[in-house]
Amino acid sequence: MNKKVCYISVIVPIYHGKKYIKPMIHQIENCARELDIACTVELLLVNDAPEDSIQDCYFSDLIEINILNTDDNRGIQGARIYGLEQAKGAYIVFLDQDDLIKPEYLMSQMDCIGEADACVCRAIHEGKQFYDSVKVFEQEISKEAMLAKGCGIVSPGQVLLRKSAVSEVWKQNLLKHNGADDWFLWLCMFGEGKRFVLNQEVLFEHGVDGTNTSWNSERMMQSEENVYHILRDAALFSNDELRILERTIGKVKSKHITILDKFKKQFFILDAWMNLENKGLTVEGYLKENGYDHVAIYGYGYIG
Repeated sequence: MNKKVCYISVIVPIYHGKKYIKPMIHQIENCARELDIACTVELLLVNDAPEDSIQDCYFSDLIEINILNTDDNRGIQGARIYGLEQAKGAYIVFLDQDDLIKPEYLMSQMDCIGEADACVCRAIHEGKQFYDSVKVFEQEISKEAMLAKGCGIVSPGQVLLRKSAVSEVWKQNLLKHNGADDWFLWLCMFGEGKRFVLNQEVLFEHGVDGTNTSWNSERMMQSEENVYHILRDAALFSNDELRILERTIGKVKSKHITILDKFKKQFFILDAWMNLENKGLTVEGYLKENGYDHVAIYGYGYIG
């Protein structure tokens, strides 16, 4: 009988997201097919909406599927930790319910991790590569950048982790507000001296649908403040490093406010557009009437 040489647990919190379950199973099955080593793949679906129970009725010949229904809503960090406690794998992947991964994701990440504690792949975010000449991949994934610039990993789904390397500080300190738990995890691991390696392959795409906690600016700011206070008490960083982190949280707060201002401007643009529609006018007709014959859209943003 062949001995299993690896065991991977993929942990996916589900929150009113039953429509995502079958596509997620299909993705993980595709990854299991691509593995070129003897390996068991376990998919843990952690239902964090107790009022919307998920039945244990999903089966696969390629992977193990386990449904975990929580008794109380734990939030994203609590759901991930609950899944981690039940996981049998030596390697862990935390995915969101609407994330996308390539079929070669597990194979490539396993090939790359070596003796490290975590392997981070490149990612797609909002339809484009997350890393570029400004946000340089090789610079973002470091303790110094995480302290001075904020979270350089778009989502935990980019990362294959050794289960034994997941920080006890992170597991034992639930944030009061959802949002910054992933940044919290990476800061804990860097503070504990865990080793990260980079995978240059683009293997992951972060799902963004407007319901992500990161879009709730008030909650994100509260969550980031919570991270600072826990790390200060945990003594994982020097006083100088904590001062850097405190300044960074201030800068990130300003960024949240700037984004809110941007969305407010976009609202007024859309409001003006709807007013034209109500008058039976099109944007094209309005522009032509006012002497505009050509229009160039600068940037590939939401309004653009």
